[in-house]
Amino acid sequence: MPGQRSVNEVIMIGWVANDPQLKESQSGQKLTVFNLGTRRFWTTKDGEPREEVQYHKVATWGKLAERAHKILSKGRRVYIRGYLHNRKIEVEGEEKPRVITEVVVNDLLLLDRRRNGDRKEENGVEEEVANGEEE
Repeated sequence: MPGQRSVNEVIMIGWVANDPQLKESQSGQKLTVFNLGTRRFWTTKDGEPREEVQYHKVATWGKLAERAHKILSKGRRVYIRGYLHNRKIEVEGEEKPRVITEVVVNDLLLLDRRRNGDRKEENGVEEEVANGEEE
């Protein structure tokens, strides 16, 4: 309905669970995908501490995808801000496409210092912030 407000915003802090993969869409746009791990802690009514780990599909597009691929690697702590998006994917051998939910990132920030030997450091300068805005 036009004129009615809605909100679709996601803010997460977690760790990169796998090395990001740089891909290209059918239209030729760059896409970097990775999983983000998060932890949730709570205490049961009996006083027992509990922990739950979840993994979230994350996607970055365009220039942000290229930057994210350069600066992210497995294990890095990162802050991301974006929105939830449902996408259909065709799976060989299945009649209907699958629907996956992913976080499409608008902004990201590295929260840890670069480790020695990180393959993504360029010219001795660490790029810590990336966003989806055009330069």
